[in-house]
Formats: sequence, C-alpha cells, structure tokens
Amino acid sequence: MSRVCLTLLAAMLLVAPALSDVIIGAPYAAPSTVNDEGLIVSDFGAFGVRLVGADGTFDQQCLHDPSPMATTSCRASAVAMTTTAYRSPLWPSGLDVLEVVVRNTDSETARAELSIIGPEGVSWGEPEAVVGSRSIARLPEGLEFQRARRAWGCATGSPRMPGWATPNRDCDPAFRNIRAGMGGVPVIYEFDVKPGSEHQVLLGICESHWRVPGQRPVALFVEGAEREVVDPVAEWGADGVGVLHFAGRDRNGDGVLRVVAAPVEGSPDLNPILNAIWLFPTGDYVDSDEVVTGALNDIAEYQVDVGGDADQDLYEGGDLACLVTLAPGETRELLFLVAAPGTSLPAWREDPPTTSDLRRAAREVWADWLGTPDAALNDEGMQALARLAMSVGQYDLMQVALPEPGAADLRYALGRQAITALALDETGAHTAARSLLRLLWATDPPAELAEYAQREDGVWPDPMGQSNSQALALLALARHAELTGDRTWTQRALTAMVRGAEALAQDEGAPEQWRAAAFAALRRVVDSMALDAGVPEGPEETPLDWNEADAGCATSAAARTVLTSGPPGAVG
Repeated sequence: MSRVCLTLLAAMLLVAPALSDVIIGAPYAAPSTVNDEGLIVSDFGAFGVRLVGADGTFDQQCLHDPSPMATTSCRASAVAMTTTAYRSPLWPSGLDVLEVVVRNTDSETARAELSIIGPEGVSWGEPEAVVGSRSIARLPEGLEFQRARRAWGCATGSPRMPGWATPNRDCDPAFRNIRAGMGGVPVIYEFDVKPGSEHQVLLGICESHWRVPGQRPVALFVEGAEREVVDPVAEWGADGVGVLHFAGRDRNGDGVLRVVAAPVEGSPDLNPILNAIWLFPTGDYVDSDEVVTGALNDIAEYQVDVGGDADQDLYEGGDLACLVTLAPGETRELLFLVAAPGTSLPAWREDPPTTSDLRRAAREVWADWLGTPDAALNDEGMQALARLAMSVGQYDLMQVALPEPGAADLRYALGRQAITALALDETGAHTAARSLLRLLWATDPPAELAEYAQREDGVWPDPMGQSNSQALALLALARHAELTGDRTWTQRALTAMVRGAEALAQDEGAPEQWRAAAFAALRRVVDSMALDAGVPEGPEETPLDWNEADAGCATSAAARTVLTSGPPGAVG
C-alpha cells in the first residue's frame, strides 16, 4: 500500500488516531476518520463501499481543496474504483460525503460488484441507513441492491421509539410504541399476501406529544383503499387511542400489500407516527374496540406492534450487495451522504444536494477559516493546519485550542493556545489566529473561560503549568501585531501585552530563549508603530527550537509541524 500523507510527529501519535487513518472534518467540529480502505469511521462505526474482488492494494492520498480530503483507489480486474471522503458543512451540523467513482478500463462490458458496508445493527431502508433512531447514511438513487427480504416489515429507515406514547386507557401494549418518520420520511410497511387478495387493514395511533389539534395530522394510505387524513388529537384527544379501517387490496397483483403513514404538507410537525397495524381477512366483522384492547390479535393475519420489541425491518441486516454494469470505458459516479459525529442526516423533502453543492460548501468554510494565507504550505504543513482547525472549540465569540481534533473536554493549556495562534499567523491565516488570541487580551470572556483570562498582575493562568507559557502567550500577541501591521488591533491588545511583559520580567523560571523572543517581538511592534509603551529588557535573542515548545497534545504537535516545516519566514 502506497500513501502520500503527512508523517506526524511522534508526540501526536499518543493522542491522535492511528497513522493509517486520515482525519476529515471542518473547523470547530468533531472530525471523522477515513481508514486505509477508504471507509468513513464515525461515532456510529464504519460506513463505506468495497469493491468485491479487489486485489487488496490501496493507494491513498491526503488532499486539501482547501478542505481535508482522503482519496482511496483500488482495482478488481478491469474495474477501477476511487472513493473521495470529506466533510461538507452544507447542512447546519455538517455531513460527511463519500464520492465513489467506478470505471471500466477494458474494451468489453464489465460488472462492478460493490458491497455497501454498514456498522453493526444497521437497518437498511429506502433510501436511508439507520442505526437505532439515527439516520446515518443516504444511499444513491438508481442502484439495485441485492438483499434478503422478510415476509413483512418496515421498508423505510424510520426509527423505533418504544415507550414514547402514554395512552390514557387500557389498550393493546402496541399503543405505547411508535415508529416516527423523522424529517418527514413516510413510515412504510410491506406485507406478503396472496397476489390480488383483499384484506381488512386497521391502523392504530396514539399522539402523546401534542396536546392541541392541528399540530401533527397524519396521511394514511393502504394499497387499494382511499387515502385518509387523521388528526389524532382532534379525533381522540391527547393520549387518546383509536384505529382507522381500510379495505385493502393488492391492486398490482405483486403479492405485496403496502401500508403508509405520511406527513401532511403544511403541518407544523411533519414527522408522521404510527403505533400498530392489523390485517384481517375480508368479510369478517372486526370490532374496533376489541382491536384496541388486543382481543383480536390471535386471529389477525398480521399484527404489528410498530416500534416494539417484535417489530422488524423489511430487509435483513448485514452489508448490501450491488452490481453496476459498465460499458467499455464507461465511468459511473455514486454519491453517499453520511452523518457527521453526533448528528443524524436530514430527510431532504426536495432533491438532495449535488456533488458540486457539497464541494463548494466545503471549500467556502475552509477558505473563510484560513483567510488568505500568504504562503504555499507543503503537504505536511497543510495537513497540520487542518488538524489545528479541527482542534479548536468555540465559546461565544472566543475560541480555545482543544487537546485533539473533536475533543469534548476543555483541558485548557495556555501554551497550546499560543502555539496554535503562532502557527496560524506564520502561514498567513490571521483571521483564525485572531480568534484564538482574543482570550489573551479581552476583559469580557464568557463564563466558561473566565478563569483563564489574564489576571490583574499580568499573568495568564495556565492549568498545565508549562514553564514557558507566559512567554509564548506574549510572543503570540506580539507576532500577530507584527505580522498583520494592524495598529487598531494592537492598541486594543497593548495593555494586556505590556502587563504580560512586566509579569514575564519577574518570572525567572521561564526559559531564556522564549523570554528573549517575546520581549524582542513586542519591542519591534512598539518601535515600528511608535506606541507609547515600555518593554522590559531581556536576554539576547536566539533562534527558537519549536520542538521544545511542547504543550503536551496533538494540537501543539500539529502547530510545531507548521512552525518547523512550514513557509519561509517562520519565527526562529
């Protein structure tokens, strides 16, 4: 396996994913990883596409557009497959994108056999993949999947929600459970029946969220019968239970009877619900009250506790198989949308976004974060810069450098914050650097960060206790002023810088090289901008060794990568 990818520093490996994993994501968001086969690995497990029969050799590259992207290529006989994975912020919480391109390199027709890989416990719907109550992926339209079909079950990825309803009377326990069509996805069930046969179908609903009518009417369809719209609260009251009768018929004679609960356009709540389904032979008298109590369950052809323990999906779990026939030289592009960590995919009621939409959104958010870097970074520096972007947390208008991409806890370290800002500034990403620096000079931090603001004696608190953190903080502020030449910003931050310099002058434990660099940078700013401020004298300035500026985490390791192998003109 050959790879063109960043060789990370050893310190980064202690907290970062394995070297074989490529990180994809967006600024301020928890990232995903891409393993060496090109599968996206998220908090729900792995999702992706395998080319059946591939020879086991994968070429993988880390690219930047400027968003981080992982491309993985493999081959099975005449069929070549390339996957490209990246994060797009098009949806409010962002989503991961997997572009799959299969190509016939032969002069004869070829078939690409694909295996769609899902995490443990995945349910395959049409067209969503669901884990629990979470939609984790959207499958491309136009593909024919080979999968085992059960005699009955839910054909869509509607999540099960046991115990959701609280019926206000004695009734069949099925009324306590639901499937919900989150995002407006219809709840669809299919039942194997005798071709062309007729059936009495009863659908049960109990609304336990809304307390007033008009919020969630549900459109109910049974094949062969007229569509009906019911407002459960208006019909039976909040927490009331009821059933609706339909004269169903396998109208197309395919041996399958379809039942649908769908949203009603224009309703405040477009997430349809369904609690229970009964199928009875036609011609027999069926009493609604007896159905509600469950007294007729044993004589029903089918009785479904929708969302309950005995409910099931129409399709069996496991990986999906798919055959794609390719003419000589033909290329086929497939687009899979995957939920980002901690999120669920929306159900697009209109056409889902296109590849160009997704790529454009990814480029724009990274371009906004980077600004306009004034230096062309090598692969190593660019990948490190991407890690920095994904190692930043946002609190109101202020930001902090997290221990690693996607870290949930703060574990604030002043040195890490300063090194990250320095690395951004040295590449020309001044807008991003300024967001991190604000905590070092602002007097109005949010409550979560108040204990890390500069103290009255000029000291910047550092819970990590790094010996050179005070000097690094002053150096980061001074270098930002020096590199941007922004006099307005410098005057706003000058008080904090001077107080920090005075405190640093009293800190005899700080390493001399960092003290000297900080004092020298601030003195250059004061002199060049003719500012009215005094700067303490310090030791003679010497070149800096960034490998000694360790803040003990992957973020600082990524920053050091930029500072040591980034563009000419970096500090030291």
